[in-house]
Amino acid sequence: PLSSSSSSSSSSSSASSVKVSKPPLKRRFDLETVLKIQKEQLRLFSSEKVQTELNAMRISADFEEQRFLYRVRSYKVEVHESLLKEYNFECTQAGLSLFERGIAAHMADHEEVSSNMKAIAKLI
Repeated sequence: PLSSSSSSSSSSSSASSVKVSKPPLKRRFDLETVLKIQKEQLRLFSSEKVQTELNAMRISADFEEQRFLYRVRSYKVEVHESLLKEYNFECTQAGLSLFERGIAAHMADHEEVSSNMKAIAKLI
């Protein structure tokens, strides 16, 4: 009984040391494209027209974060319309979500992408 338990623990420890390699991530955009998109997002969301509209939405939501976020969802699709069309995404909330996930896939690997995303979020 003692030898069988020790052999099973040694076989489990050798099995746990085997590394399974993950397939490389398939990314919707390359890094250069992501940075180009983010530059355009920063331009769009920092424009006076968009900032005025966002401020009006904040006021009409009585500065309640949940109400504001609900209202801004459809507006984000509107602001992104030219980019969504350029990169062949539907101009819908679902299309924007796929588009944003394609950009976010580079966040962990590239500090510039991450800092750009934070800057865009601050504008919204």
